[in-house]
Amino acid sequence: MRSLNITTTYMKHILSSIILSICTLVSYAQNNEPWAWPIAGQKAGQGIIYKPQDYIEKEFNFSKLFIEAEQGANVICPADAVVSSTDIIYLQTLEYFNIFHWKNNLDSCTQEARKEARMYHLADSYVTHSISLKIGDKELHFSGLHITNPIKSGTKIAKGTNIGSVEHAYHAISRPHLMVDVSISGISADPMSPFGLKSTFKAPIATKPKETLTHAEAEADYRKLASSVREIYPSLTDLMSLEEYDAFVEQQVKLIPASISLADFAQLIQYYNEKIHDSHLNIDCPLPKKTAPQGYSVMYSPLNFGEMEGKCLVIMTTDKYKDYIGKEIVKIDGKPALEVCAISRHKNNLYDAQVQSVQDYHAAYWAGFDYAEHCGPQKPGSKIVLDFADGEHLEATLIKHQYDYFIDHRRYYGWYYYSNLANNHDLRCYRKVVNDSIWAIALTDFQLNEVETDTLLGYIHEAEAKHIPHLIFDIRDNPGGNSELLDKVTKALMGRWHDTPHRTYQIANSSIFKSEIDNYIPNEPILGWMYPVKGKEGLYSLTDESGSNSTFGIDSLGYNGKLYVLIDSRSASAAAYLAGCIKRNRRGLLFGRETMSGYHVETCIKFASIHLDNSQFTARIPMVRHVIDDTVNDRLPAGRGVIPDFNFPMTFEEYYCKKNYVYRKALEYITGEKQF
Repeated sequence: MRSLNITTTYMKHILSSIILSICTLVSYAQNNEPWAWPIAGQKAGQGIIYKPQDYIEKEFNFSKLFIEAEQGANVICPADAVVSSTDIIYLQTLEYFNIFHWKNNLDSCTQEARKEARMYHLADSYVTHSISLKIGDKELHFSGLHITNPIKSGTKIAKGTNIGSVEHAYHAISRPHLMVDVSISGISADPMSPFGLKSTFKAPIATKPKETLTHAEAEADYRKLASSVREIYPSLTDLMSLEEYDAFVEQQVKLIPASISLADFAQLIQYYNEKIHDSHLNIDCPLPKKTAPQGYSVMYSPLNFGEMEGKCLVIMTTDKYKDYIGKEIVKIDGKPALEVCAISRHKNNLYDAQVQSVQDYHAAYWAGFDYAEHCGPQKPGSKIVLDFADGEHLEATLIKHQYDYFIDHRRYYGWYYYSNLANNHDLRCYRKVVNDSIWAIALTDFQLNEVETDTLLGYIHEAEAKHIPHLIFDIRDNPGGNSELLDKVTKALMGRWHDTPHRTYQIANSSIFKSEIDNYIPNEPILGWMYPVKGKEGLYSLTDESGSNSTFGIDSLGYNGKLYVLIDSRSASAAAYLAGCIKRNRRGLLFGRETMSGYHVETCIKFASIHLDNSQFTARIPMVRHVIDDTVNDRLPAGRGVIPDFNFPMTFEEYYCKKNYVYRKALEYITGEKQF
């Protein structure tokens, strides 16, 4: 019997392996099977009029495929896919296009897009629908469609599903046609080989960045960035006067030597970014990987540290030093410990105006890691010297950075990644039924597809339908996203509350800029909906002549119970906007820490992409200043983010010992266990 059992077990193992292999081969075949041709009734390759590397009139076509067909011909899904979005699109050139995300009515949104396209002398027939489909690791984009029944994003559709009919995609082509574009991780990819066709697509060849710039090259890049920001960025004077800005730029240019390494120039740009900071402004300074001297590498302290409660504390260690957790450090390598923690404060630049919480967060979480990077590669056996508040002096050998070296690293790691309840469940939105009286809903970002949106709004509406008296809404660690979702969620949480009247408007410095902007056609107006106002500089978009905002529409199913919103230093953009609305209207109570984005102003509408030719650095510069509310008082101080009603500065207890500290505090308040 023992022999039979062994044989049976062995045969089961072999059978399982065979089944697994077959499944793997089937999956591989499915993933590598050519896509079906998108025009129903055509064979693969039929109707192609332009391929990648062709010229359309005098315009070079880098990556798109154009297929001719009869107007109204059916367009099918070429493989099993998930719908990413359904939009309205028109192309000014092959590289410059405008997208309108349809809201509740596709036809009315199309009319809005056509009205704008006429400013560029485009016929209505070239403003059509588009759909994006996720197929494996690829994103397939069809433009030049007529879609009668838009499919919700997040919906799974099968190969062969009819998704629309052929219209027109590009104004340089008169006959009906479909435009096909493929991307991988946002980068243009081959649109032909997935259909089993021999391809003409040529991937761009990355140019190797220079390792050293001359003074003239570095100065040209620095001045291009500085002048672009001065011309385009509408919130510059929130940080300093224009005279102070010009003086700062000249001072920094003088620091550029005759020859400067790309790494040193990146530090100069990063310092610029520290001065000119915004939660929506980004300057990307990628550097080629530097080979450290043989045997050297970046090494980390076995006693990791961070700043909280006004002290530098040990927050994570290897097993050898576990008794040091929580001890105060006063000096690190002979330098005041809080000055070392300040390295992380200075490295951070994604926050608005005078927001304070973001720097506190970076000094607490990143101080030990940033100090290691600041020190650069070290040889094996190098030490860090720590002096403690109790007088102890310690020299500890540096280690390679691996979380597994640290005790309780999962708890520590979890503090960063699982500060939001939804993150803790690997979901973008999540509902936790605490008890019959308390529900908690968490949202990690405002980029939900429509299926996920229905789920989220369903949670809120169900809380109202079931008369749940207390609702916690967690938007910690939420970077923002889609304004349409923001509007729906805000209305659902406001319930029967009306928005308090307040001034809201948009400002831009201009509609046509001298700066070289990569993502817009040179010398063409960009902000067509904005106009000059007599006696004022720049362009404006006002809700009415006074700038007074209309009240929110009422969501008849919206929640009307007691609301508690959790925010922190990583709540940005739409998350901060939502929190600000709750605070402005005294709709609920806010727990946590000041938001990354400002309460009064956000710059989240349109962006200019600037490329620095010599360093190959890039910048994303906000173009529109959206004034949300110009009311300034003790509850809404100037230049700050949304400040919670119950503010909890970072403490050692939260950081090391108690996961979801702020959430627990909200529960303690609701249940009456504690009052703050």
